[in-house]
Amino acid sequence: MKSVILSSESGDDLNLLVKLAQKLGFKSKQISPELLEELGMAEAIKEGQTGENIDTEEYIKSLQE
Repeated sequence: MKSVILSSESGDDLNLLVKLAQKLGFKSKQISPELLEELGMAEAIKEGQTGENIDTEEYIKSLQE
């Protein structure tokens, strides 16, 4: 399954896209700004995971510089 997230300042435009999606047989769901932020954070965390361990003390030292 593939997904797309669309955002707009215009509620009317989003409603039009939702109606079009339904007419074309797509499932659609409106999400809150909070959930959108959580999804973005989860994606950023996933992209940042390297599987490598770092030296915690060295990292904290670099933040203090």
